[in-house]
Amino acid sequence: MGKNIQPIVVTDSGAGGLFVLDKLVRAFPREKFVYFSDVGNMPYGNKSDERIRELCGMRVDFAKRKKGKLIVVACNTMSAVGREVFENGGVAVDFVLAADGLSESLSGTDGTSGVNRSGRVGCLSGGNRSIENRSHGKIALPAVVFCTAATRKSGVISRLSKQNGVVVYAERDLAREIEEHIFDLLSYKPRLAEGDRKNYKTVVLGCTHYALIRDKFAERFSGAVVIDGTEGLENRVRQAVSAADGGGKNERKNRGENGAKKRCRSGSEKGDGRKSKVRKGKGRVVFFGSGARKMRRAFFALFGREKL
Repeated sequence: MGKNIQPIVVTDSGAGGLFVLDKLVRAFPREKFVYFSDVGNMPYGNKSDERIRELCGMRVDFAKRKKGKLIVVACNTMSAVGREVFENGGVAVDFVLAADGLSESLSGTDGTSGVNRSGRVGCLSGGNRSIENRSHGKIALPAVVFCTAATRKSGVISRLSKQNGVVVYAERDLAREIEEHIFDLLSYKPRLAEGDRKNYKTVVLGCTHYALIRDKFAERFSGAVVIDGTEGLENRVRQAVSAADGGGKNERKNRGENGAKKRCRSGSEKGDGRKSKVRKGKGRVVFFGSGARKMRRAFFALFGREKL
């Protein structure tokens, strides 16, 4: 695994971030990963901003104890509400936030930033209104954003929700329901907010839990482009890993050995970050936090990881 064995810490409240973990494990076969969950406190989307920031601070402390080279915040709520906590935490960080960059890149028809002269979001591009996302590129309007209540109140989404052409639904219980059905998602039928499912050209999944049922959103909003927030993630993480390793061997090996075996072990960690009953041994993916054993089982069940 090379001399630098500092892990990449991937974190979410529960199982939503597992699809992010899977993408990164496949893309970076020479890296060690730590997944930190906090099932005991989920859902985060219904908590106060102050409490969410406290939980973000717990992640930073955990990453420091584990000597993490990078924190990947695989939670839109933490990314939207607790960004400053992570950015000032002293550990390199990357955020999974599906709507990141939308508000900053609204362009008017006269080429200026903001709402155009007609009062509508975006610009006219080839006869179709669109807005820009720094990772995904042009996003066709009208668009619908599904997110948690806390993410809905955050700056980026709050500004978008006031604009024509973008509809935002705050799903209070969807993340919790997905977590409860994590081992039977194929048969799970989500109760999505009502809307004109035929007219939306873009569907933005503002919670990583929602990406676990991406196919159900695609089915409901047939023909729309579905964005889950991981667009551009691999390149950003590659740059961060290269910087942490000084452009060393791990970064080069990550590019060419995607067939490497995945090893996994699990442990548990109390809500205040103290370790308890951690299984001995080494592995490429280690699970900590409240619900660690469930996360490990779900990772295997959802992504077919090989038990070693």
